[in-house]
Amino acid sequence: MLSIWSVAGLVFVYLAIVFMVAMFSSTRVKKASPYVYALALGIHCTSWAFFGTTTQAIQFGWAFVPTYLGVILVMIFGYSALLKIARVCQKHHISSLADYLGARYQHSNLLAGTVTLLCFVGVIPYIALQLDAITMIISLISIQSGGWSSSIGAYVSLLMALFAILFGARQLDLTQKHSALMVTLAFSSLIKVIALCFVGIYICYFLFDGIFDLLAKSFAEPTSRQIFYAESSIWVYLTHIVLGIASMFCLPRQFHVNFIEFNNEKELKTARWVLPCYLLLMSLFVLPIGLAGTLLFPDGQFSSDSFAISIPMSQGNMWGVISAFIGGLAASTSMVIVATLALGIMIANNFITPLWFFIKKSNIAQRGLSVDNILLIRQLSILVIIGIAYFYHVYVSQSASLVKTGSVAMSLLAQTFPAIIGAIYWRKASLKGVFGGMILGVSLWVIYLLYPSILAGFYFEDSPSDLALAAGFAISITVNIVTFVIVSLITNRHENPQFNDETKTSRGVTIEQLSKTFEQVIPNHSFTDDLLEQNTEFPNAQATASQLTRARQILSAHLGNASAKIVLDAISSSTSISKDDFGEWVEMATKSFKFNRELLQSSVNYLPQGIRLVDADLNLVAWNEKYEALFEYPDGYLQIGMKLQDILEFNSKRGILGLEGTIDDQDAIEKRLLLIKDKQSFKRVVTQSNGLTMEISGSPLPIGGYVTAFNDITEYMQIQKELERSKSELEQRVKYRTAELNEAKDEAERANLSKTKFLAAAGHDLMQPFNAASLFANLLHKQQVNEDDIKLSSGLIGALDNANELLSMLLDMTKLESGLIKPQPTLFMLDDLLAPLAHEFSMIAKQKGIELSYIQSSIWVHTDKQLLSRIIQNLLSNAVRYTQQGKIVLGIKRVSKTHFKLVVIDTGSGIPDDQLEFVFDEFKQVSTSNTGQGLGLGLTIVQKLSELLSIKIKIASELDKGTQFSLTMRRSESQLTKAMQERQVIQRSEQFSGKHVLLIENDALVTRAMSTLLQSWGMLVHHCASSNDLIRIESEKIDIAIIDYHLDFGENGISLFKQINKNMNPPVKGILITANRDESIQNLAANNDLIYMTKPIKEIVLKRSLNKLLKT
Repeated sequence: MLSIWSVAGLVFVYLAIVFMVAMFSSTRVKKASPYVYALALGIHCTSWAFFGTTTQAIQFGWAFVPTYLGVILVMIFGYSALLKIARVCQKHHISSLADYLGARYQHSNLLAGTVTLLCFVGVIPYIALQLDAITMIISLISIQSGGWSSSIGAYVSLLMALFAILFGARQLDLTQKHSALMVTLAFSSLIKVIALCFVGIYICYFLFDGIFDLLAKSFAEPTSRQIFYAESSIWVYLTHIVLGIASMFCLPRQFHVNFIEFNNEKELKTARWVLPCYLLLMSLFVLPIGLAGTLLFPDGQFSSDSFAISIPMSQGNMWGVISAFIGGLAASTSMVIVATLALGIMIANNFITPLWFFIKKSNIAQRGLSVDNILLIRQLSILVIIGIAYFYHVYVSQSASLVKTGSVAMSLLAQTFPAIIGAIYWRKASLKGVFGGMILGVSLWVIYLLYPSILAGFYFEDSPSDLALAAGFAISITVNIVTFVIVSLITNRHENPQFNDETKTSRGVTIEQLSKTFEQVIPNHSFTDDLLEQNTEFPNAQATASQLTRARQILSAHLGNASAKIVLDAISSSTSISKDDFGEWVEMATKSFKFNRELLQSSVNYLPQGIRLVDADLNLVAWNEKYEALFEYPDGYLQIGMKLQDILEFNSKRGILGLEGTIDDQDAIEKRLLLIKDKQSFKRVVTQSNGLTMEISGSPLPIGGYVTAFNDITEYMQIQKELERSKSELEQRVKYRTAELNEAKDEAERANLSKTKFLAAAGHDLMQPFNAASLFANLLHKQQVNEDDIKLSSGLIGALDNANELLSMLLDMTKLESGLIKPQPTLFMLDDLLAPLAHEFSMIAKQKGIELSYIQSSIWVHTDKQLLSRIIQNLLSNAVRYTQQGKIVLGIKRVSKTHFKLVVIDTGSGIPDDQLEFVFDEFKQVSTSNTGQGLGLGLTIVQKLSELLSIKIKIASELDKGTQFSLTMRRSESQLTKAMQERQVIQRSEQFSGKHVLLIENDALVTRAMSTLLQSWGMLVHHCASSNDLIRIESEKIDIAIIDYHLDFGENGISLFKQINKNMNPPVKGILITANRDESIQNLAANNDLIYMTKPIKEIVLKRSLNKLLKT
């Protein structure tokens, strides 16, 4: 524990530091920082943050302080409301919460005074609570404090009042920003959060092994375990959240920092995230401190309110004690300073200063009004408030509960919340509605909250529960809101618009009187100089409405709304006008009126529209020549002062009413007059009986009266009709032409589809004999012994291969042109595609005496394997065809980390430079010695397939030296690690020996050729031509199946294969060989686990596929 002198030293050292920070910032800080504003909002955290929240946490088990949550919700979701109020306060020079509500609701001084009284009743106990907290902690940590703690509290109160006067009440302009005060508040907020976190960290990590250890020990101890199972009372929690939301608007200290000290939107944007983070830190250790106190003081040696300071004190940690003490002191002092300042301004502006002005009202214009007197009133108000709060602290609040007293006071201040929000969001909110809601709300507050609290505090009744207080607040605020809405809806129509700054005085105020008053009340103000400069010739001239409005705004910023109104009324009532002055004013007014009338008339005559202006009594005031011409009025008919109703009836009789309705339609005239009386704007187009079409628009004037504009749009309407007719005709032509184009397109698509079907069918029929002929030719070649016969059979095989190749190209081109080929990309190693092709074409090249070199690669690609294979086949086929000697190279060149080139290089005859641009054209062949061996479609197919796969193809060639084709492709981004796929190799015929193969084929010629080939490999062939052969086949042993798709009588091979497989165990695998290259057939084969191959099939390809299936 500390001696009373040590405690006093700590208090005054801290206050001295606060004064030094304020003095330094007042001289050095020129530009406000958004972070200073954001941290200053931490004034929401009073001493209750240190010595009250722990009690709530223990009582209800709340891990997060509900009022903090309410503030966070406002910063996140109520940003627009905060910004609106801040801008209103800036625009209208508002200096307090009472001024804000009074200015919004008809500049009501009575409402401002009522709000000031409510704030006085609610804030005094709040200030006393801070003094209670200071006294409590001094008594707790000091030795033999006795009456010294109260004395120190008195000295602290005086110093805080002095601070509020020095840094908040030394300037007359209340809207001027207090940078020193804001820096001090930000400094105090930092002290608070650092102190509380220091104590929390000490308790959690030095007295316990962290938060989880503290939680575990709390669960193990029955007393502390009850906190986790306490009745959380969701209704109490929600009520406190609402109080937290209301506190951001209704607490005078919070209103002052939020809105009066607001500079720009950047500050509020910064506070939108800084303040929630700050409150999260302030709430982080509340429950852990409560749990620790329950564990360390099971017998209740210390009040739960004091756990933040009593825990480190019981452990002998003086730094922890000093931190908690200074943190609580910072929270208390900062709150008291701003609360007394804000409340002092409200009382001075709405009670004392207006009363003083009212007493001296008759002499205001003549007698000097000292600025020092006005400031003295404000400063004395602050001293009186702090004195009353100290009195309340000493004689009233010692027996009250800290938490509940704060809740009761906040519930009273929250009764202004509906009026505050209604002021910015509801135009129909009325003064009577505010009074009605507040009267009923405060009455119910007295019944349900104040009266039970008084009984408990002074008559030893049971203290009202938190749930009862929450219910009482909910009832009072609900009745307040309902009454506010209902009464406003009933009475709103008789009130002025919101925040109307217009000043109305019963008699005129001269420029000289206004300037003298300003010089006396607000010396050296720029407004005084402006008045004199603008009216040097006529100082006795009457002040304009805009000058009076500006004067009222400036006076309100310095004296408050109530005092400003009294000053202006006093000047007005003291004005006396001599006969000479009156005559001079009348003459000036007459000249001004004539000049303005002539200027108005000459101006409106130049307007292209017809203009008619009536006054508030619907009498004609002004018009132009265009208006007379449009309605063909007789000369001299229109006169100033004519009733508008007479003019409309005159038009009606002539059949040019210009309204909805017909001639003599009295109802239409009355509707128009009613619309103008109600000051409603309108705009419509009407066609008169004379064929004239006019656009008529009317608007009320701010100064009263109504202006109507008549615009002749007859020519415009005729042009519009012509355009509409042209548009309609154009739409019909476009529709007709579109139908023709659609019909032509459909016909072309049908022709293309018919062509595709024809070519597919023809291809199938042509492939069948070619397939059989190729098989027979290969068998014949193998059986020849004579050298001449071998050459003949080789020539036959070559011719058939060429025919097959030409037919395949034609079919491929047909599919590419019709868009039937769709890529089906898969991920595979490129070597798995290139190695078999290199092996196949190396055998062909070897027959011509050419060497084909292939460089293996480990590159993976993601593309359509079958289409890429077709591209490589065409390129290798061209290379072999046009190379007579030398070699062919197939390999990979690296381009970058993501791309590579697949190249095919030959040493053939090359291509002339002038023919390189034509090599990819259809049916184009370069002029070489081998021209005529094809149709010229191979490279066209290569280019179209490359475009389909997004592969860039380039050609480089030199005559008599060779050609290079390069395909630029992208490496696969997938980093797959998989075993090397099993290489497909050509197996010897002995591998198929004894294997049973099912051949499903309806063509006799193909059946005979295929059976002969398979039998030559040692396989046993079982033939099935239709479903009639199923019974015979089901009894056979089958190892593999070769299937043709199209059979006789509408049957297909896949259906027969599926029926046969039903009785096979294990299921038989097979190969689908068909001349139908339709994508749907390929998908059907894949769905049935069949290898898809197209006719005519090469022997080596068939052998490789059979070998693959038999191995799996």
